[in-house]
Amino acid sequence: MTHALQVVLSVAQDILAAVLLAYTLYLGMLEVGGFLRTDPVPPSPPRRRLAVLVPAHDEAPVIAALVDSLWRVDYPRDLYDVFVVADNCHDATGQVARSVGATVFERRSRRRGKGYALSYGWRQIHRRGRYDAIVVLDADNLVPPNLLRRLNDHLQSGHEIIQCRKQSKNPVDNGVAALKTLILWTSDRFIYAPKTRLGFSSVLLGTGMCIATPVLERLGWRCFMLTEDFEFTAQAVLAGYRVHWADDTMIYEEQPTTLRAALRQHVRWARGQHQVFFRYGWRLLVSGVARRDLCRIEASAQTAQSLVSVIGAAVAVLGWLVWSWTGHLPLLDRIPFWIWTAVAVLQSLMPLPAYRQYARADPRPFWWAWLYPVLLSGLVAIAAYALVTVRSGRWDVTPHRRAMSVAEMGVVAVHRGELARRQG
Repeated sequence: MTHALQVVLSVAQDILAAVLLAYTLYLGMLEVGGFLRTDPVPPSPPRRRLAVLVPAHDEAPVIAALVDSLWRVDYPRDLYDVFVVADNCHDATGQVARSVGATVFERRSRRRGKGYALSYGWRQIHRRGRYDAIVVLDADNLVPPNLLRRLNDHLQSGHEIIQCRKQSKNPVDNGVAALKTLILWTSDRFIYAPKTRLGFSSVLLGTGMCIATPVLERLGWRCFMLTEDFEFTAQAVLAGYRVHWADDTMIYEEQPTTLRAALRQHVRWARGQHQVFFRYGWRLLVSGVARRDLCRIEASAQTAQSLVSVIGAAVAVLGWLVWSWTGHLPLLDRIPFWIWTAVAVLQSLMPLPAYRQYARADPRPFWWAWLYPVLLSGLVAIAAYALVTVRSGRWDVTPHRRAMSVAEMGVVAVHRGELARRQG
């Protein structure tokens, strides 16, 4: 290796490593926030009129269970309605939803994707009458009895954009579902929830979302990227709003049970995150620095999540090249190895106490935890592939087939106990 090339590679590695270390410390800050307590939202009389909007593409096997669970919630029946957008369906989704009492909008269009279905549904609902907020759910979801009541409480407390927790309704189906469940538990507890506790904006996650009507009337729904939820979050933060994390209620969602479905889902998410970063990440960062607004700066960092994982891989590759040609790692002269080791160990150990409550209820998802490092490495590869193919706008639908009731779900007792403690 020529001296000039060695210098170029070393400088490139140093710059990328500095970004990686800064982002790792940022994630560590969020992990610490995962142990903070959230101030409880006081209960309020049910006043808010809610429109529950469910975009559904070929969801006939699961849509009835969702609508049935919605009719069983602890909220006055005259204060909410359920709307299903049967989006380019080839099955009986519309007929099944109507048979269990939902109002169905049939949509036929060459424009495919959840963002277009949500835009269509919002316009249809807005024409029908005055609702105080829109609650967005996916067709495979199930909801606990307190969902709408607690969303009403948050709206009454002044929160305008709310994201509730997500839990898995099939965590013990197989190894794929178990690993996806571990990702869900980790990200909810140590990435999304701490943002609200630390004063930042949390992130909308596609389902379990509640958006006040005045927000939608101001911003509209102009989110058609592969991750329309992240896109709306970025638009909302730029407009001065914050997403509030509701720790006192949740929705249950189906996890993929095949490796193919899980991979396609993560590729779509990673592409969408890259798209949001390139369109909104720099705007959030520049405006945040100009306004001295930490909320915007943090939101910019969130949009870079997939990109930073690719940067981490690049640092490793560059380090290997420099070491293989010179037998030396200049990076360790600038950032000692013990710092990297300490950060990695702390990030690995900190979530463990939070997992105990789940393991006590049902340890079976943790039988697959030994594959978690392999999974994380795979997610880095997916992020790199998604970056190369970021211009692809293809929307890959995740099939849902697990129709069940709340009582049939695994690892559910601990979730009910959590809710009881949080509401008490």
